[in-house]
Amino acid sequence: MDEKEVKVNGARIVYFQGGTGPALVLLPSAGGRAKEYKDIFPFLTSFFSVYTLDYPGFGRSDELKEVDGVEKLADFIVIWLQTIGIESFFLVGFSMGGAIALEMALKIPDQIKKLCVIATAAGKINDIPIISPIGLNLKEILTFFYHRPEIKERIKNEKLANDEKKEIHRSSQTFARMVKNSKVFQNILTLLPSIGCETLVIGAENDLVVPIPYQQAIFNQLPHAKWKAYPETGHFIIVERPNELAQDLTQFFNE
Repeated sequence: MDEKEVKVNGARIVYFQGGTGPALVLLPSAGGRAKEYKDIFPFLTSFFSVYTLDYPGFGRSDELKEVDGVEKLADFIVIWLQTIGIESFFLVGFSMGGAIALEMALKIPDQIKKLCVIATAAGKINDIPIISPIGLNLKEILTFFYHRPEIKERIKNEKLANDEKKEIHRSSQTFARMVKNSKVFQNILTLLPSIGCETLVIGAENDLVVPIPYQQAIFNQLPHAKWKAYPETGHFIIVERPNELAQDLTQFFNE
C-alpha cells in the first residue's frame, strides 16, 4: 500500500492506496486509522484498487473541528472520495466505520456498488450495552475486544514505537470528543429499508463490544442483505479472522 496525502477542506489527510481493479473503500473503526486493515491489505489488493484513510483528527490526519461525529464523517468521506477521483466503489465499514458506511449508503446510493458492514450498529438496543474503549486499560481492551487467546497474547506482547503510541493517544482523544457529543452510533435503523444496494452484514458470535443482536437488527431492516457470523470470534474480526474475512469480501464483491 502506498501512503499518500491530500488536502480536503483545508486539512491534510493521510490515506493509503494499493492494488488494481475495481475501487474498494475501507472505513476504519473508532480507532480511526488506516493501519487497522493491514492484515487484509495483501489479499484484497490482488483483486481491487483499495483505499483507506486516517479520519480527520485520527492517526496522522489534520483535525477538522466541524467533523464531530459519524454523520459528519460520512459527509467528509464523500468529499474525500470526490477529491481523489473515486466515483463508484465497493464500501466496507468496520464498527464505527460500519455506521459511517450506512450513512453514506443513505446519502450517495448511486455511487456504492455493494456494501459490507462489520460488527456495527444503527442505534442503541435497550438492555444490550455497547462498550466504549474510552478509559479502558490494556487488560480490559483484551478482555472485551478480543476472543481468541492467541490473538490476545500476541497483542499483549507487541512493542509499540513512540510515534505509534502518539497516534493512538491522539485518535482516542478525538473519539472521546465524539462520544461526549453522543455522535457515534446514531439511531438510523428505521431508514435502512431505503438502502437498495446488496449488503453483506457480518457479526461475531463472541462480540462483547457491539453484540451480534445489533448486526441482526441491521440485517432484518435491509431489503437486499446477506448474513455472515464468525464463531469463536470477538469484536475485532479484522484482526482475529483476516484471511476468512478477506476471502468473504472478495467473493461477495465479485458475485
